[in-house]
Amino acid sequence: MTEQTVETLKPHPAFANIDEWVKEVLEKPDSFFMSDPEGKFFTGPHFWSIGPCIRTGSSSFIEDANACSLIKELESDPTLADEWQIVSCSHWAIGWVDHLAFQVLKPYAPGEAKSLYDVPSHPGYHLSRMALFVKEWFDRLSDYPVADDVELAQLEYDATLEAIRDQAKGLRENLPEEWEKQIFNVLFRMDGSPIHLEGHDASIDDKRLEEALKILGFKDLQEEDECK
Repeated sequence: MTEQTVETLKPHPAFANIDEWVKEVLEKPDSFFMSDPEGKFFTGPHFWSIGPCIRTGSSSFIEDANACSLIKELESDPTLADEWQIVSCSHWAIGWVDHLAFQVLKPYAPGEAKSLYDVPSHPGYHLSRMALFVKEWFDRLSDYPVADDVELAQLEYDATLEAIRDQAKGLRENLPEEWEKQIFNVLFRMDGSPIHLEGHDASIDDKRLEEALKILGFKDLQEEDECK
Protein backbone atom coordinates (compact mmCIF):
# COMPACT_ATOMS: atom_id res chain seq x y z
CA MET A 1 0.00 0.00 0.00
CA THR A 2 1.35 3.41 -0.94
CA GLU A 3 1.93 5.63 2.06
CA GLN A 4 -0.15 8.80 1.84
CA THR A 5 1.49 12.14 2.57
CA VAL A 6 0.37 15.74 2.38
CA GLU A 7 1.61 15.74 -1.22
CA THR A 8 -0.59 12.77 -2.20
CA LEU A 9 -3.67 13.61 -0.14
CA LYS A 10 -6.13 16.24 -1.34
CA PRO A 11 -7.96 18.78 0.83
CA HIS A 12 -11.72 18.87 1.16
CA PRO A 13 -13.28 19.94 -2.19
CA ALA A 14 -14.60 23.08 -0.48
CA PHE A 15 -10.98 24.25 -0.32
CA ALA A 16 -10.02 23.54 -3.92
CA ASN A 17 -8.61 27.07 -4.06
CA ILE A 18 -7.43 27.92 -0.55
CA ASP A 19 -5.67 31.14 -1.52
CA GLU A 20 -8.80 32.54 -3.18
CA TRP A 21 -10.97 31.73 -0.17
CA VAL A 22 -8.45 33.22 2.28
CA LYS A 23 -8.26 36.43 0.25
CA GLU A 24 -12.05 36.70 0.24
CA VAL A 25 -12.60 36.20 3.98
CA LEU A 26 -9.71 38.48 4.98
CA GLU A 27 -10.90 41.36 2.80
CA LYS A 28 -12.07 44.32 4.84
CA PRO A 29 -15.67 45.32 3.95
CA ASP A 30 -16.21 48.67 2.25
CA SER A 31 -17.04 51.61 4.54
CA PHE A 32 -16.32 49.47 7.59
CA PHE A 33 -14.80 50.76 10.80
CA MET A 34 -14.17 49.00 14.09
CA SER A 35 -11.94 49.47 17.09
CA ASP A 36 -9.11 46.94 16.85
CA PRO A 37 -6.53 47.83 19.52
CA GLU A 38 -4.87 44.42 19.27
CA GLY A 39 -4.49 44.72 15.49
CA LYS A 40 -5.69 41.19 14.89
CA PHE A 41 -8.22 41.73 12.11
CA PHE A 42 -7.62 41.38 8.35
CA THR A 43 -3.79 41.30 8.42
CA GLY A 44 -0.91 39.46 10.07
CA PRO A 45 0.32 38.23 12.33
CA HIS A 46 -3.13 37.22 13.67
CA PHE A 47 -5.20 37.12 10.47
CA TRP A 48 -8.74 37.36 11.83
CA SER A 49 -11.80 37.86 9.64
CA ILE A 50 -14.85 39.87 10.69
CA GLY A 51 -16.71 36.80 9.45
CA PRO A 52 -20.26 36.22 8.24
CA CYS A 53 -23.26 38.06 9.60
CA ILE A 54 -25.23 35.48 11.57
CA ARG A 55 -28.18 37.56 12.78
CA THR A 56 -29.64 41.06 12.88
CA GLY A 57 -32.30 42.96 14.73
CA SER A 58 -34.80 41.84 12.10
CA SER A 59 -33.65 38.25 11.59
CA SER A 60 -36.16 35.58 10.67
CA PHE A 61 -36.90 32.63 12.94
CA ILE A 62 -34.59 30.50 10.80
CA GLU A 63 -31.71 32.97 11.04
CA ASP A 64 -32.11 33.30 14.82
CA ALA A 65 -32.33 29.52 15.25
CA ASN A 66 -29.25 28.96 13.11
CA ALA A 67 -27.30 31.57 15.09
CA CYS A 68 -28.30 29.93 18.39
CA SER A 69 -27.33 26.48 17.10
CA LEU A 70 -24.01 27.77 15.79
CA ILE A 71 -23.04 29.41 19.07
CA LYS A 72 -24.09 26.37 21.10
CA GLU A 73 -21.96 24.09 18.93
CA LEU A 74 -18.95 26.38 19.22
CA GLU A 75 -19.32 26.74 22.99
CA SER A 76 -19.41 22.95 23.30
CA ASP A 77 -15.79 22.80 22.07
CA PRO A 78 -13.57 24.81 24.45
CA THR A 79 -10.49 24.07 22.33
CA LEU A 80 -11.84 26.56 19.76
CA ALA A 81 -12.49 29.33 22.28
CA ASP A 82 -9.44 31.39 21.29
CA GLU A 83 -10.30 31.30 17.57
CA TRP A 84 -13.72 32.96 17.48
CA GLN A 85 -15.85 35.70 19.00
CA ILE A 86 -19.16 37.43 18.32
CA VAL A 87 -18.65 40.99 17.10
CA SER A 88 -21.72 43.22 17.34
CA CYS A 89 -21.97 46.24 15.06
CA SER A 90 -24.67 48.88 15.07
CA HIS A 91 -25.74 52.02 13.27
CA TRP A 92 -28.56 54.36 14.18
CA ALA A 93 -30.05 54.13 10.67
CA ILE A 94 -29.97 50.36 10.13
CA GLY A 95 -29.89 48.77 13.59
CA TRP A 96 -27.52 46.05 14.80
CA VAL A 97 -25.87 42.95 13.37
CA ASP A 98 -23.83 40.12 14.88
CA HIS A 99 -20.80 38.76 13.03
CA LEU A 100 -19.01 35.50 13.72
CA ALA A 101 -15.43 36.75 13.75
CA PHE A 102 -12.77 34.07 13.55
CA GLN A 103 -9.07 33.45 13.11
CA VAL A 104 -8.42 32.36 9.54
CA LEU A 105 -4.74 31.48 9.63
CA LYS A 106 -2.50 29.86 12.24
CA PRO A 107 1.31 29.96 12.14
CA TYR A 108 3.19 26.69 12.04
CA ALA A 109 4.75 25.75 15.34
CA PRO A 110 8.46 24.90 15.30
CA GLY A 111 8.87 21.43 13.86
CA GLU A 112 5.16 21.13 12.94
CA ALA A 113 4.50 18.95 9.90
CA LYS A 114 3.09 20.55 6.77
CA SER A 115 -0.69 20.82 6.96
CA LEU A 116 -3.11 19.50 4.39
CA TYR A 117 -4.51 23.04 4.51
CA ASP A 118 -1.25 24.89 3.96
CA VAL A 119 -1.77 28.39 2.50
CA PRO A 120 0.72 29.08 -0.31
CA SER A 121 -0.04 32.82 -0.40
CA HIS A 122 0.93 33.09 3.28
CA PRO A 123 4.16 31.11 3.83
CA GLY A 124 4.44 29.74 7.34
CA TYR A 125 0.66 29.60 7.85
CA HIS A 126 -2.11 27.04 7.51
CA LEU A 127 -5.89 27.28 7.91
CA SER A 128 -7.10 27.31 11.48
CA ARG A 129 -9.51 24.69 12.79
CA MET A 130 -12.07 27.46 13.11
CA ALA A 131 -11.71 28.36 9.42
CA LEU A 132 -12.43 24.74 8.51
CA PHE A 133 -15.43 24.71 10.85
CA VAL A 134 -16.90 27.93 9.41
CA LYS A 135 -16.55 26.79 5.80
CA GLU A 136 -18.10 23.38 6.45
CA TRP A 137 -20.93 24.82 8.62
CA PHE A 138 -22.14 27.29 5.99
CA ASP A 139 -21.70 24.77 3.21
CA ARG A 140 -24.13 22.50 5.08
CA LEU A 141 -26.64 25.35 5.30
CA SER A 142 -26.46 25.79 1.54
CA ASP A 143 -27.70 22.19 1.22
CA TYR A 144 -30.43 22.51 3.89
CA PRO A 145 -31.09 25.98 5.37
CA VAL A 146 -31.96 24.90 8.93
CA ALA A 147 -29.13 23.90 11.25
CA ASP A 148 -31.40 22.38 13.90
CA ASP A 149 -35.12 21.79 13.36
CA VAL A 150 -35.72 21.42 17.10
CA GLU A 151 -34.14 24.83 17.82
CA LEU A 152 -36.29 26.43 15.12
CA ALA A 153 -39.47 24.79 16.37
CA GLN A 154 -38.77 26.01 19.91
CA LEU A 155 -38.30 29.62 18.79
CA GLU A 156 -41.52 29.52 16.78
CA TYR A 157 -43.37 27.93 19.71
CA ASP A 158 -42.12 30.56 22.18
CA ALA A 159 -43.08 33.37 19.80
CA THR A 160 -46.56 31.88 19.36
CA LEU A 161 -47.09 31.73 23.12
CA GLU A 162 -46.04 35.37 23.36
CA ALA A 163 -48.53 36.27 20.61
CA ILE A 164 -51.30 34.47 22.50
CA ARG A 165 -50.49 36.42 25.67
CA ASP A 166 -50.49 39.70 23.73
CA GLN A 167 -53.67 39.10 21.73
CA ALA A 168 -55.94 37.33 24.20
CA LYS A 169 -58.53 39.79 25.55
CA GLY A 170 -61.35 39.63 28.07
CA LEU A 171 -59.87 36.80 30.13
CA ARG A 172 -61.45 35.59 33.34
CA GLU A 173 -59.56 35.68 36.61
CA ASN A 174 -57.75 32.70 38.15
CA LEU A 175 -56.60 31.15 34.90
CA PRO A 176 -54.67 27.89 35.26
CA GLU A 177 -50.88 27.92 35.10
CA GLU A 178 -49.49 27.93 31.57
CA TRP A 179 -52.93 28.76 30.20
CA GLU A 180 -51.39 29.97 26.97
CA LYS A 181 -50.05 26.47 26.28
CA GLN A 182 -53.56 25.08 26.55
CA ILE A 183 -54.74 27.64 24.01
CA PHE A 184 -51.87 26.72 21.72
CA ASN A 185 -52.88 23.05 21.83
CA VAL A 186 -56.45 23.93 20.81
CA LEU A 187 -55.28 26.25 18.02
CA PHE A 188 -52.83 23.65 16.75
CA ARG A 189 -55.65 21.16 16.22
CA MET A 190 -57.84 23.63 14.36
CA ASP A 191 -58.22 23.56 10.58
CA GLY A 192 -57.12 26.50 8.48
CA SER A 193 -53.76 27.37 10.10
CA PRO A 194 -54.85 29.99 12.66
CA ILE A 195 -51.20 30.51 13.71
CA HIS A 196 -49.23 32.76 11.34
CA LEU A 197 -45.41 32.82 11.36
CA GLU A 198 -43.65 35.32 9.15
CA GLY A 199 -40.12 36.70 9.37
CA HIS A 200 -39.54 36.96 13.11
CA ASP A 201 -43.16 37.60 14.12
CA ALA A 202 -46.01 35.33 15.19
CA SER A 203 -49.69 36.23 15.18
CA ILE A 204 -53.01 34.46 15.77
CA ASP A 205 -56.19 34.78 13.77
CA ASP A 206 -58.41 36.80 16.15
CA LYS A 207 -61.62 34.89 15.45
CA ARG A 208 -59.97 31.51 15.96
CA LEU A 209 -58.33 32.75 19.15
CA GLU A 210 -61.72 33.83 20.49
CA GLU A 211 -63.07 30.41 19.60
CA ALA A 212 -60.23 28.70 21.48
CA LEU A 213 -60.80 30.89 24.55
CA LYS A 214 -64.48 29.96 24.62
CA ILE A 215 -63.75 26.25 24.14
CA LEU A 216 -61.49 26.33 27.20
CA GLY A 217 -63.79 28.56 29.24
CA PHE A 218 -61.15 31.26 29.64
CA LYS A 219 -63.41 34.18 28.72
CA ASP A 220 -64.78 36.58 31.31
CA LEU A 221 -68.49 35.82 30.83
CA GLN A 222 -69.61 38.82 32.91
CA GLU A 223 -67.60 41.18 30.67
CA GLU A 224 -69.13 39.55 27.59
CA ASP A 225 -72.65 40.09 28.96
CA GLU A 226 -71.92 43.75 29.67
CA CYS A 227 -70.72 44.24 26.10
CA LYS A 228 -73.91 42.84 24.60
